[in-house]
Amino acid sequence: MRAIFIKELRQGRPLLVFSLLTGLLIPVLYAVLLRANPFYRAQREIIDGTFHHLCLVVPLVLAFFAGCGLFAGEVDWGTAPVLFGLPVSRRRIWAAKVLAGLALTAVGSLIALALVRLFLPSVFRAAPFSAYLPDVALWTAFAFAVSVFCSTITRHANAALALAAIVAGALATGAIALWYYLDAPLLGYTEPLDIALWCFSAVPALLLASALVVTRGELFQSRRIWAIAFPTLLITIGLTVLLVSGAARWLTRYDRSHVEDVWVLRAQGRFVEVITLADPIPWVREFREGWMPRPKWRWGGVEHIHRANYGAILDLDTGKEVLVHRTDSHDSPSFRAALSPDGRLAAVIARPSGLTWGARSRYRHLEREWTLEVWDLQSGKRLYSGVPEAMASRPFDVHRVAWSPSAEHLALPVRDHPTTLYVVHPDGSGLTRLSPRFESWKWAADDELIYGLDGDAVLYRAYPDDRAAEVVSRLADELHSDPDALRWMWEPSPDGRWLLMHEEFHVEPADVDGVGERRIARSLWAVPTDGSEALELWTSGPEHGADMRFVRSSAWTADEEALYLAVYDSEEKSSSVLRWTAGEPSPVTVVSGLAGYLDLLTRPDSGDIVIWRWRRGGPGKPWYQATEGAVLVLDGEGQVRELASRGVTAELATLYRPEGFDTKGRLLLSPRDDRAEKQGIHALDLDTGEVRQIYP
Repeated sequence: MRAIFIKELRQGRPLLVFSLLTGLLIPVLYAVLLRANPFYRAQREIIDGTFHHLCLVVPLVLAFFAGCGLFAGEVDWGTAPVLFGLPVSRRRIWAAKVLAGLALTAVGSLIALALVRLFLPSVFRAAPFSAYLPDVALWTAFAFAVSVFCSTITRHANAALALAAIVAGALATGAIALWYYLDAPLLGYTEPLDIALWCFSAVPALLLASALVVTRGELFQSRRIWAIAFPTLLITIGLTVLLVSGAARWLTRYDRSHVEDVWVLRAQGRFVEVITLADPIPWVREFREGWMPRPKWRWGGVEHIHRANYGAILDLDTGKEVLVHRTDSHDSPSFRAALSPDGRLAAVIARPSGLTWGARSRYRHLEREWTLEVWDLQSGKRLYSGVPEAMASRPFDVHRVAWSPSAEHLALPVRDHPTTLYVVHPDGSGLTRLSPRFESWKWAADDELIYGLDGDAVLYRAYPDDRAAEVVSRLADELHSDPDALRWMWEPSPDGRWLLMHEEFHVEPADVDGVGERRIARSLWAVPTDGSEALELWTSGPEHGADMRFVRSSAWTADEEALYLAVYDSEEKSSSVLRWTAGEPSPVTVVSGLAGYLDLLTRPDSGDIVIWRWRRGGPGKPWYQATEGAVLVLDGEGQVRELASRGVTAELATLYRPEGFDTKGRLLLSPRDDRAEKQGIHALDLDTGEVRQIYP
């Protein structure tokens, strides 16, 4: 075997000469282009970058030449019978020649690149070659394996070289299809590296097929070569892809069992929507420096993403996932799902999901890559999957979905400004485009209609059919006059009589010279749905404590007659609870001077208002408040008491966020930040104080 290895090195001397000539020709070509083109002389970094990428291709070319001559060259020269007649096993002959070919490729690459480095140091300063060494090594190994395989199934070196180009192109195309269309990057650093990893997964199949042809003696029986080589290649590649895909799928299950963070979106009936995030890592852009990719610095810190973001719908009775989808964003997870009002159906805007990272690209928002899916959560069956016909002809980007109160329609807002709103039945039929376009919109509480607010502060009543939209109110004269004001609606009152609208507008500086920046003020309006005059419930701005007071949360009473507002004053560092009775001109203060921030919830069994007090930030932050959390109850008589049941501690209220009540009357909790030890969803019994983790 050693003698064969040395013989192969001697026969490969022409390849080393070719490497030497390549290393000399590249600097000559560089000098010619630099002299002939004044643009390159003025922009040296452009030609340096071009030749840097040319140097990256040199090892691949040498690998093709080295591999294609290993066995087909023996047939060309007529030495194959002598070689395989030696008293050495064919397996050893194959191994010796392959190792010699690898050695020639490595030595030739070093010669060529060393000469370029000597004569053109600026090319290697354009970008560090070591940063691309993993890519080059993988692509070179792939090119060598393809050429060795083709060398064993052809009888001429030239034919082997041509076939190797075809086979390599076909396999690389398949790897690119895996990356682009199945969204299956294995590492997620850069496209060339991930595609190279998929191509490298075919190397064992190529070498196995080549070794099988040689060791079985089929090199001299051309009629049987194809019958052995290609089935072996295809079967082995298939098994390798299945193995890699299975490992990736196992990785997703690993991610599902190692939840780092949980976001609760909405509970409805016995089901709840959640977002789970696992394994945060630094996000790396295309450029890499050194052996390991360096994270991009953004806004003074490292930008992180979570390798696996998942949206799930849980059955609160069992704690099991009944529906799981990958989210489509590395930066901000959004499940893009909605539960029907009766909690029986789920509508999901599904995106292409990959093997390991999911839908990887954040830059495909102009393409139509979504599918509307409607699921029956109780049976687990998918009732509809597709794109409504009228929306399939254009690359609309639908970013979320919302059910009508009767679950007979779905609203599909198209992401633009303002929003173009479409309404469709859950089976994909009856698509209707609503006009005009709305800045903000909400389904009505008890009817099949939509309230929409356009940019001119005109409130419309729109219908999910062919009826024209009706004007409810023209609010421009009642609202503030800032043309850049932002206005959005909250959920309608439970009785459907009122719409709560939040307005954020600019106020001119108070000094007479007009010096200074425009400041932001906020207002909360109650807009009657019968078209009568709107009521300004709350205004916070420079004239009210230098824009220090704002509404944190709200909750309607069980009898639907009153609205509670939690208002925070950052100057006083305290919160107040206000009560507004429907139709009254302004709210009245019920409780004041409560430290910390407040979340308000209406308890369904008693009608009491649960006040969840928590502190913001942490030590060392300018807005940190040394306030312990607490769970308070505001009863119908306006009396506030602290809920001191066993388990309802200040730490619990500080570290966890209330998300609403389930069908058993338990309060659902999710982690407020990473200080919470248990990253999951918990259920709190307010009567007994028992806290039980229900997910994961």
